[in-house]
Amino acid sequence: MVTVYTYILYPSILWLISIFKPGSNPETPIRNEVPSIALIVCAYNEEDYIIDKLENSLNLLYPQARLSIYFVIDGSDDNTYELLDGYDIPDEYNVKVLHDPVRAGKVGAMNRVMEIIEEDIAVFTDANSMLNPEAIMHLIKHFQDKDVALVAGEKSISKDGKMNVARGGEGLYWKYESHLKYLESRVGNTIGAAGEIFAIRSDLYDEIPGDSIIEDFYLSMKMALKGKKIGYEPLAIASETGSLNIAEERKRKIRIANGAFQVIGRLKGLFRFWNTPMLTWQYFSHKILRWAAVPFLLPILLVLNGILAYFHGGIYLYLMIIQMIFYTLAFIGYLFNRKKSRSSVLFIPFYIVFMNTSIIEGFFQFLFSKGSVNWEKARRG
Repeated sequence: MVTVYTYILYPSILWLISIFKPGSNPETPIRNEVPSIALIVCAYNEEDYIIDKLENSLNLLYPQARLSIYFVIDGSDDNTYELLDGYDIPDEYNVKVLHDPVRAGKVGAMNRVMEIIEEDIAVFTDANSMLNPEAIMHLIKHFQDKDVALVAGEKSISKDGKMNVARGGEGLYWKYESHLKYLESRVGNTIGAAGEIFAIRSDLYDEIPGDSIIEDFYLSMKMALKGKKIGYEPLAIASETGSLNIAEERKRKIRIANGAFQVIGRLKGLFRFWNTPMLTWQYFSHKILRWAAVPFLLPILLVLNGILAYFHGGIYLYLMIIQMIFYTLAFIGYLFNRKKSRSSVLFIPFYIVFMNTSIIEGFFQFLFSKGSVNWEKARRG
């Protein structure tokens, strides 16, 4: 029942509430001068993407006089810095390259650049994520509401190239996750931002603890805990290719899970239902149950269902058959891992099982090893 609530009933309840709650109106045109923007790209060993990212950033549809672009190079030992330094950037663009040979991790790079920027809004984006030209214009509409502190954009997985479990499953997962974030923003707060694209009021940025593993989730929930609004903008899109293979995706998922448990332990105020009932309900339903309950309940459910089916039959036998069909489909999805397939639907059961086992691994990594704050890059397809 917990699994059904987490993945089906919770989104359905959000949808029902959103019907009767008007929510914000992000389509309202900007009434005054657009805010100044610091577009921030923190990069470690991104020589394969960095020039594409620079050109993508230069082509964003935003007044050049109000846009500064910061590339924060964190201890790269490839040609990331040299490629940027050697690029002939037209004089009308304000691009700054901040290079530090000492690797401090993404959080260290973010804290370092936020100490020096003077722009109104900081927009964070990853080096391997390409933004649609109107992304910033869509993001800033939300900041006309003075209670909005942070706005999450939409992460999109590119369909270019060979489809596999990692890419197909990740793409479908993010379609589901994006719709959930949209519903959450309609009724309360978006629970978490994706690091590929989000914007924050610069004067509200709090220095992130240096040992933090996932900065986007921590920062967005810290703002919500302070009583600020966290918005969501589906038309601000960051596109990237999926993980190269399931091994690379597993590495990424375990790290995210480790970081998620770290944030859960640090932001205990989010459990105070009497202070923030709507936020706590959303946080508990979206994150706590998904991360701390469902992965551990699934194997228990399978064993208990098997015992009840053996001794009592009836409805328990039918439920057991449904579970066995699901896990059989998951195995078939695994077999399609190295096959070329246009139907990524085949990957859904396997990706669900894979995601939950990765969360369990991340939990034990959180318990028994600190985990590095430095990037452990997952190779992309």
